[in-house]
Amino acid sequence: MEPYIRNVNSVLPIAYLPPVSYFAEYTRHANVLIESMEHFPKQTLRNRCTILGANGPITLIIPVEKGRSGKTPVTDIRIAHRDNWQRNHWRTILSAYKNAPFFEYYEHLFSPVFEKKHDWLMEFDLELLQVLDKCLNLKKNLQLSSVYIESYPSDFTDFRSKSFNENDTESFPEYTQVFSDRHPFIPNLSVIDLLFNSGPDSVNYLMHLP
Repeated sequence: MEPYIRNVNSVLPIAYLPPVSYFAEYTRHANVLIESMEHFPKQTLRNRCTILGANGPITLIIPVEKGRSGKTPVTDIRIAHRDNWQRNHWRTILSAYKNAPFFEYYEHLFSPVFEKKHDWLMEFDLELLQVLDKCLNLKKNLQLSSVYIESYPSDFTDFRSKSFNENDTESFPEYTQVFSDRHPFIPNLSVIDLLFNSGPDSVNYLMHLP
């Protein structure tokens, strides 16, 4: 793995079950700093992810409390508990991936996170990020920022403004997805799509992405 590690340090935004492209950078950097003090940007991977269901891609969105100013640090964003969203998200994930080859190996690590009430978006996202780290046996030196730094020194790679929404199939080699008999390969979904379909081979896939 070592030859594929790029700059030693990276700064990444917090993300809800982030896309494959995000997790490729998470995997390839030795030390990961998660930005917790930036102003919360709406309609981003901080509180949404995309998985693949029987009828195509499904976007899961964590509801957050309204009325927050555009200058609220992401660490202060509260989850709006309505419509049993955690139960609905987990049921949707279960429906999408229960037949995936490796789902049963990881299900017990994810389900408790969705069963427990979380008040803060950062807390929920971070716990899932740690579960993903454990599933892939990465053991990253993961830290949270304590202050907002506009520009990091050159020994850091700053991904805070990157969208991670690229879906060019040429950049993402195909792997077998659950509904490959119904849909052509859909790249750069949430990393759980890769994990539940490819299991331990996910790390090798992530390390070799362009």
